[in-house]
Amino acid sequence: MQQILTIKQQEDAILNQIEKSFKTYALGDIRDAIDRKKSIAAFILASCFIDQMTAYRYNPKQGEGGKRYGEFVSNYLPKYDHLKMYEDLRCKLVHNYSIGKYLKIGIEHEILDNLNRVYSDLISIRQLERDLIVACDNFCIDIKNDPLARRNALKRHKKYPILVESKYDYTTYDTEEEADIIITTYTPLVVGQKINSTNEIHYLRKEKFADIFIVLAISKEGNFEKSVELTQVCLHLKLITPIDFLNQNNLNAANIHNGGHNEVK
Repeated sequence: MQQILTIKQQEDAILNQIEKSFKTYALGDIRDAIDRKKSIAAFILASCFIDQMTAYRYNPKQGEGGKRYGEFVSNYLPKYDHLKMYEDLRCKLVHNYSIGKYLKIGIEHEILDNLNRVYSDLISIRQLERDLIVACDNFCIDIKNDPLARRNALKRHKKYPILVESKYDYTTYDTEEEADIIITTYTPLVVGQKINSTNEIHYLRKEKFADIFIVLAISKEGNFEKSVELTQVCLHLKLITPIDFLNQNNLNAANIHNGGHNEVK
């Protein structure tokens, strides 16, 4: 029998997903950029991560972003000047690919890093990474145990979901006849449906790759066409998938393929 989770258990699962995503993608990507000696990229990612934790911690209203960013830095990264972090790292570096006149950034500084000290005119990304790990640990504790922080994180997640790993599956058809059957069957089911908040499906189209076929749902945005593989549309609309339809009707089975890599969405 399937276990029914309580609301608290469902919320706890979301908060655990937030923690996993932040530590896997945000901190992981920062570390990867550091290891590749890409200091500017690492600083941009670090600033974005501070922004993300700020948003989940305080769920700021419009116009409160700068204030809440400073509040987060003061509470979770107290060694740093919150104005410099906001104005120089966030605003100038992230949005303008520039840096403040009186601030230097770099991969590491042997003496300063070992002293574990932050100077007003120099930030080492290796030191900032270490401090972000501690900040993230404390942030995760707070969103799980502080009622207001917990509520803010859940609200933010509902509006701006975290990055998660998923597999992008698509269906291929061995013959053109199979693809035509699918187009005939699914056209009245999906045409006119929306695949997101703005794009409406106009028609289905088959395309041939080597000796196989795929079926795409086509939407239009101005003069441009956008395509989504039909299986993804069926999953979104909670329709029977093409491969299941073919199998249930004793037609030649299509082949299901993974997209070759995991997608982050």
